[in-house]
Amino acid sequence: MVIDGATGAPRNDRHWFIKFYAPWCGHCQQLSPTWHDLAEKYNDGSEVSFAKIDCTTDEARPVCENYEIRGYPSLLFFPGLGSRDSGKYHTYKGPR
Repeated sequence: MVIDGATGAPRNDRHWFIKFYAPWCGHCQQLSPTWHDLAEKYNDGSEVSFAKIDCTTDEARPVCENYEIRGYPSLLFFPGLGSRDSGKYHTYKGPR
C-alpha cells in the first residue's frame, strides 16, 4: 500500500479497508485475528484490500492525525479510483 503524501489516502485502483490501531488497545487485540483472516482471504485477487496502521509509530502518526484518529480501533474504507466516492473515505461507526 502506498500513502499519498499530500492527501494521506491510499493510492491504488483498489478499494482499501484500513484498521488504525494501537498495540496496547484491547479491542484492537481482539480484532487482530479477524483482520488478519480478512487480509489473507481478500488481499490477493479481490477488489478490496485490507491493511493496518499502528498509530503509535512516528512514521504513521501524521497519517493518523490527518484522519483525526482519536479512538482505537478506527476502521476507514477508501473507495478505489474510478469509484463515484474515489478520494473520499467512510468511517465504520458500528459496535466494537
